[in-house]
Amino acid sequence: MQMRMTTNIAEVMASVRKTQAQIPFAQSKALNDTAFQIRRQIVQHTYPDSFTVRNSRFINSVLRVETASKTNLNARVFDKLGRDYLERQAKGGAKTPQGNNLAIPGVRNTARTAGGAIRKADRPRSMLNRKDVFKTDKAIYQRQGNQPLKILYILEPSANIPKRFPFYEDASKVANTRFKANYQAALRYAMRTAR
Repeated sequence: MQMRMTTNIAEVMASVRKTQAQIPFAQSKALNDTAFQIRRQIVQHTYPDSFTVRNSRFINSVLRVETASKTNLNARVFDKLGRDYLERQAKGGAKTPQGNNLAIPGVRNTARTAGGAIRKADRPRSMLNRKDVFKTDKAIYQRQGNQPLKILYILEPSANIPKRFPFYEDASKVANTRFKANYQAALRYAMRTAR
């Protein structure tokens, strides 16, 4: 009586080595796919839901993705202009002036472009060059003949900016719900296309 056993360990080990070789590619692809899904969420939903959008191209043009590679498994979604505006809206907090005071535009009295920006001619420094405009410790006013003074800007030593742009929360939700499926799909793709 005898029993003969054989093994396919060589095949199994070759398959394991092939899988291991594809893991960095699958990870980088999953990171990149997730980063672009995060960007899409922020551009199409989070930003428009958080602000009155006057310039629909703004967020699409400033929000970028830095992609991962097999040797650098880091992907990020970032503001290419690096301005503190979006960061402050995402985290909230105090805004302090570069000089003595912040000039906060009057709600209805400061003209804006179609994109929502204050024209250079209507900014505080330019307005103060006009004869009918003057400044006190509290505000910048414009004389209007016999009419009441027009408040152009209110002057404040700082302003509290409420958190109103849930960038980090929405990005985390997308990452938590999409990365696993993206990784599984990327690994299947990597194994199918491996040489």
